[in-house]
Amino acid sequence: MLKPESLSKYFAALLLLGLLFAAAGYSVVLTYPNLLWELRGYSLKESRSEPGRLYNRVENALTYALPFRNTLLRDIHSSFLVYLGKRESRNFAVLKDDLGFLHHGDYYQRVDPNIMGYAKMLRSLKDTTGQEGGRVLLVGGIDKYLPEFTRIHTGYPLDLSASRNMDEFMLDLFSNGVETLDLRPLFESSGLEYERIYYKTDAGWTIPAAFAAAGMIADTLEQKFGFSLDPEAFYRNIKNYREILYPDALQGVYGRTVGIPFGGLDDYRVLLPNFATSLSLFSSPASSEAIAEGPFEQCLLDNQYLVQSARHRLSYVYLRHVDADTPIRRIVNHSRPGGARVLLIGGGAGFIPTAAYLSLMCGELTFLSSASRQFGADIEGLLAENSYDCVIFGVQVGSIGETMFPLLSKSEAGGGR
Repeated sequence: MLKPESLSKYFAALLLLGLLFAAAGYSVVLTYPNLLWELRGYSLKESRSEPGRLYNRVENALTYALPFRNTLLRDIHSSFLVYLGKRESRNFAVLKDDLGFLHHGDYYQRVDPNIMGYAKMLRSLKDTTGQEGGRVLLVGGIDKYLPEFTRIHTGYPLDLSASRNMDEFMLDLFSNGVETLDLRPLFESSGLEYERIYYKTDAGWTIPAAFAAAGMIADTLEQKFGFSLDPEAFYRNIKNYREILYPDALQGVYGRTVGIPFGGLDDYRVLLPNFATSLSLFSSPASSEAIAEGPFEQCLLDNQYLVQSARHRLSYVYLRHVDADTPIRRIVNHSRPGGARVLLIGGGAGFIPTAAYLSLMCGELTFLSSASRQFGADIEGLLAENSYDCVIFGVQVGSIGETMFPLLSKSEAGGGR
């Protein structure tokens, strides 16, 4: 006969085993809809062009629905932060301003000493483009923190070094003869409301901001390089687009960190053309088989996915077939045959929708995501094989560093100062 202490051990073991099976069953219930959704939405064309993409999508679908990723415990902690009147979370890693916008906090102001080297990398690229005058443009992204607008508790460790790094980068590029476009002052004078430029819960810019950025890039290409992308300013006129609103649909990277009670949710807006469009999307510059064709909303934007995800607090949804697992895409605009051929290398999620709206003004646009986990493109080989009219580098304020240009050899930097 078992002793009482042995019985208690067996009882505890059975209880733990039961909890384990219950957790496994709960996982199946949670992950099954996500898995089924990904499998139904996958095409054979996509499978042939990128065999590993299905694995990544299924893995993400399962991972983000597992119980340990469930928001319940995080939201309980988030509620305590609100109850205590806190304006920061995660040991000041995330800060909340007086309007409820979340910002990145950092005790260590990381001023990069190698910025001149990065500028020389761009100059080297300009010298090897093979284009007359080396048509290379560096586009600097926008900064969520605006000193004259953002109100945050005194002493909170805002990351101010990122904007300082961008300032120096712009100066060093100028001294190296590389054309630049700094979006920060343009957005400050654009008349756009702060709430339409930035998400409260995310570091990236909104779809309306990406649309505005595409127009600013087009202006610069016309002024500095003499391109005729949109002579009548038709494609950059927001009146020619309709806006679709998904209320409380977005929980950005900061929001997922701190929970809904503390961070809240963002509305998600999409701009769709009111005019006829005809596009083809290819998996690579050399591919001849399109993975999607049709108008803008059918070829680049997956509205069905947006509607489905809007009920599940979507994290990042910008463009169909273009995400963190996709290093390269080529968009052909059949409405502008013979138009400019542009290569856009974007270092942040905000440049993905910018590429989509800019493609409406080009004959062909190739987008490379330097932030992709699969990024391994040979930029010099790509330039040698394709005759691009212009190469654009899009760099977010907080992404300046050695990993910004993984496609260029460090030897090209020529050292620091």
